[in-house]
Order: sequence, then structure tokens, then C-alpha cells
Amino acid sequence: MERFDHIRTVAPSIPLLEISLEALMSSPEQVLSDLAQFLELSAPFPPVELDLKAAHMGRWRRELTPAGQKEIVALLTPLILRWGYQI
Repeated sequence: MERFDHIRTVAPSIPLLEISLEALMSSPEQVLSDLAQFLELSAPFPPVELDLKAAHMGRWRRELTPAGQKEIVALLTPLILRWGYQI
């Protein structure tokens, strides 16, 4: 994330497409369509099936103790908020 922020700062004219894991998992066809448009590709992508378990979304909440979750949130709050996630 820090590298991405750095690139946006030093080269703001470079077009970048941000794709969140949540968007990719919930709407893969839309995200891939947006990606194809961004890359100026005309060929459609084949249908995509994604295994939500393979993405590990929310895994930290399931596997960490409440104390561990609190520690992670405290450490990552600035990044969480900067990237538009809710705590």
C-alpha cells in the first residue's frame, strides 16, 4: 500500500486502476470488465467463478483472539481509513 501511495505521489499522471479484493470477490465480471476497459482490451473475459474461502476475506477476524484483533486495528487504523475501509 505504501508503494502504491508513493507511485501516486511521484507520478500522479500515470493512470492507475484500484481494484479491491472485496469488489473482485463480489462482482468479478464487473471488475474484469472495468480492467479490460482500463487496459483498452476489446475481447471479453470468460465467466469467472471465485472461491470466497480462497480469498481469506475476514480471516483475521475469525482466527485472531479479540486482543490480537484490537492490536491489529490499533496498528493499521491509519491505513484502514486511508483506503476507505471501515473499522
